[in-house]
Amino acid sequence: MTRWITLFVLLVTGCGHEQSFVDRFSTQGVPPAPPFAVAGPSQRVHRHDDVSLEGFNSYDPDDTRAELTYLWEVTYAPSNADYELLNGNTAEPAFVGNTLGTYFVELVVFDDYRVASRNPMGTAIEVIPWEDLEIILTWDVIGTDLDLHL
Repeated sequence: MTRWITLFVLLVTGCGHEQSFVDRFSTQGVPPAPPFAVAGPSQRVHRHDDVSLEGFNSYDPDDTRAELTYLWEVTYAPSNADYELLNGNTAEPAFVGNTLGTYFVELVVFDDYRVASRNPMGTAIEVIPWEDLEIILTWDVIGTDLDLHL
């Protein structure tokens, strides 16, 4: 019994709407259900192109009209990747990949009670070159000249 009370206190103090949570828990006997994070489909884009991510199909089963809070995170990127995730706290952020390769972007949504739901599969974004062949040659030794012959 003591452990249950301690856990209950942590839940109440950890959410932003304590009164609503307490009212719901005491009147219905269950804590609020987590929302469902629904990320849009995987996409293939050219380097430097904007791609819109889609999280607007996410929903709260307790209240379909509830306003959700969104958080998008890049969970995997190519080594030394250069990318931008713009407006990552909206339902439809923009992603720009400047480095070729595959990126994974995860969606987390929060309901009014700050209960979170993750979509760990998220969205895969493959950034491809504009041409069929792209070669990037770099070196860091001053005075060295390198040639590439195809």
